[in-house]
Amino acid sequence: MKTTRLTSIIACAALSASAMLCGCSSSSRTQISGEGPIETRDTVIDSFKSLTVSSGVNVTFTASAAGSKPTAHISAPATLMPYLVMEVKDGSLTVGLENSHNYRRTNRINISLSAPMPGTLTATSGAGLDIACSYPVDTLTLHCTSGADIDIPSINCVAISAHCTSGADIDINNLSADAATLHCTSGADIDVTCTGVTSLDASATSGAGIDIAGKVEALICSATSGASIDASKVDKNALVKKDISKNSAGSVKL
Repeated sequence: MKTTRLTSIIACAALSASAMLCGCSSSSRTQISGEGPIETRDTVIDSFKSLTVSSGVNVTFTASAAGSKPTAHISAPATLMPYLVMEVKDGSLTVGLENSHNYRRTNRINISLSAPMPGTLTATSGAGLDIACSYPVDTLTLHCTSGADIDIPSINCVAISAHCTSGADIDINNLSADAATLHCTSGADIDVTCTGVTSLDASATSGAGIDIAGKVEALICSATSGASIDASKVDKNALVKKDISKNSAGSVKL
């Protein structure tokens, strides 16, 4: 009995110490606010094949000719500039803020980035990513999560795949593609207007929503678990084939 009680005391002490350490770690994180004057900076960065934007940072990406050198124009509060991260590792460019502090008003960080079009673009943690591309693209993959936004005014590609989750939002206008795949979940939203898409496969679940408009030849839609797909603005004259499925309170309009 004494051994059991002693073991319990030791376990409780360990848990208390752990909780104190966690509390100290959390409270020791410096609060840094993006107030005050704006600084600007221009830089040349290494080539990359994928881009990830996070930490509430706003990035305007403009696709440049193949082989051109990536460049960036940075506009940010002087208080946040020292903590800004733009790092290329293993062919992937990460843009965000150091995770050793807590930040406020990070939406005042604006970066104009010019580079050849990468194959994968990701926005997360409240970031904003605007993409301008006047060049034909082979394959493009989009990931948007945790309240982030991706906006593409116009894109011409062979194949595009867009994945959106956790309250994030993807808007694509003037989409031209042989194949498009849209997957949306957990309260996220995807809006797509097609100028000419041969085949489009859309799936939504867990309260997410997808809106599709324009010219699509073959359309596959699947909505489940309170999700909805609105394809009522798809050009019926262009639509040749359709496959609609829904269950678990899912909704599809065509």
